[in-house]
Amino acid sequence: MEHTYWTEEQWGSVLFTDESRFTLRSPDGRERVWRRQGERYAACFISPRTPFGGGGVMVWGGISLEARIELVIVEHGSITARRYITECLQDHVVPYAEFLGENFILMQDNARPHTAGIVRQYLNEVGIVTLPWPARSPDMNPIEHVWDELGRRIRHRENILETIPSLRIALQEEWEQLPQDVITNLIRSVPRRLETLIAARGVRKRLKERGLSAKTPATGPSLTVGLRRARLEFAHQYVNGGDNEWKNVLFTDESRFNPRSPDGCEKRYGKIFGLFDGPEGWQRRTISAMAFGNPPSGMIADPERHARDSQLATCGTAAHSAVADRVP
Repeated sequence: MEHTYWTEEQWGSVLFTDESRFTLRSPDGRERVWRRQGERYAACFISPRTPFGGGGVMVWGGISLEARIELVIVEHGSITARRYITECLQDHVVPYAEFLGENFILMQDNARPHTAGIVRQYLNEVGIVTLPWPARSPDMNPIEHVWDELGRRIRHRENILETIPSLRIALQEEWEQLPQDVITNLIRSVPRRLETLIAARGVRKRLKERGLSAKTPATGPSLTVGLRRARLEFAHQYVNGGDNEWKNVLFTDESRFNPRSPDGCEKRYGKIFGLFDGPEGWQRRTISAMAFGNPPSGMIADPERHARDSQLATCGTAAHSAVADRVP
């Protein structure tokens, strides 16, 4: 909580550090294509991959509000606690700490090489203060966005990188050419990140106080055009069936029960039938979800859709719920 109210001058004394790995052939995770149905395996929509990304380079770096330290290429294996001391702390962090002065603070995550006993002992000996950092919080570290930007610059270079040495050179060149304004703006965004984190926690807390908890909605199998047409034809054929006809039908199915499975009732938060999100609105929504339980085959487990379908579904007619399907 206290870091939310830090001034820009205080954040300017922090050196944000981290490691990252860059490979020659790995995808960037943003590849998207527009294709027609049935063209999934067309050659023009397939991106070839090289096992293990064709080799890669591990780097370590640090950024601050006004400058950055030299990018360290970690060669011949992964980084260890002893290598972290000799290659990162001694050669780069300690000189930079002397440059910033007594208010210098080192930010490092909770990776094993960073939290090893010999590393903590060394930091105490040289008088470097570390910023307490929560585990699994890369979204709060601005250098993660710097790695993302560095990767984009590598991919957009005119010459395609074919070898590991060329990748090392390119990483060092792009690191030096990265505008300091980009880094500065990212570090200035840290207070907003913390405020967003606190606000999100406040929403969850208020929901919990009212007896509500977020659930991930279950999804059913997707429907093709043919399946939707068949369901619609079935609905039209049997929509007028009476009790005398349905009483001759034996409905059968299989099911699996697990002693540790949830109750299958999806609870969603929001408005329904124009009601406001007050206590009564929440209650109506939860009851609607629980009343219908699991959805019909091929339909999404959405309480609002169940509530709409309830206007059509009558006690003897399974066909009514299928009328809600439309052939595009």
